[in-house]
Amino acid sequence: MKNTEYRFDAVLFDFADTLFNSRSALLPDLMAARCADAGLAASESDCSRWIERIIAYVASDEGRARMRSCDFSLPLHRASWTACVHACEDIPHAFAEPFYEVFCDARLWRPFHDALPVLRMLSARGIAVGVISNIGWDIRPALDVNHMSGFIEVVVQSFELGAIKPEPAPFRSALEQLDITPARALMVGDNWSTDGGAQALGVTTLLLPQVQDPSLPRGLDMVLDIVGIGRRQGDGTGLTASGIAAPAFA
Repeated sequence: MKNTEYRFDAVLFDFADTLFNSRSALLPDLMAARCADAGLAASESDCSRWIERIIAYVASDEGRARMRSCDFSLPLHRASWTACVHACEDIPHAFAEPFYEVFCDARLWRPFHDALPVLRMLSARGIAVGVISNIGWDIRPALDVNHMSGFIEVVVQSFELGAIKPEPAPFRSALEQLDITPARALMVGDNWSTDGGAQALGVTTLLLPQVQDPSLPRGLDMVLDIVGIGRRQGDGTGLTASGIAAPAFA
């Protein structure tokens, strides 16, 4: 079992809206191009309007009901999103495929500006990093293309495990793979109804507020404060003492 000089030996992160901006792959230009390939007449403006309509529907009570089981498997995920697109009466059914193929292309997802520097700093200090995600497609290509995989020891995905947060199984799986006790782990997420499930296992849990401007840092530097890692300007992490991300951190 790993022991560090810091308060925690491992930090477990949620994926969407914690490390990565969930709207970053909602790209109307690419969706319009996919529509053209499929023989569907749709402008970039059309796609932008349809995207917002779909996201609003998914956030509704009816939409949430349709999406309740989506993250248990790959087929359920695609079927749930397709059903939501089809439920929007003003959107052509044929748009479901271009929408899904672009939105769920892991290579198109982008992290918040402070995600990589924080992961890099945790790893450099010997603190294990894991990602636990309720997801219906493989997030590993997103981690690879954004240079994060080398700093992450464990990835737990609901569609592979057949269990979703807040069930204990995803958290327990990450802890067991890392050989870390719950008391020595910190869970970082954005949704109390899912990520908050870590508390039932005795894992200290940090829930970040939603961000209004995804171009700004996510506030993940708070993790370093909680873990007990000091930050100095110019220490190579990409974060200044004030926690603002540097302009570039490839």
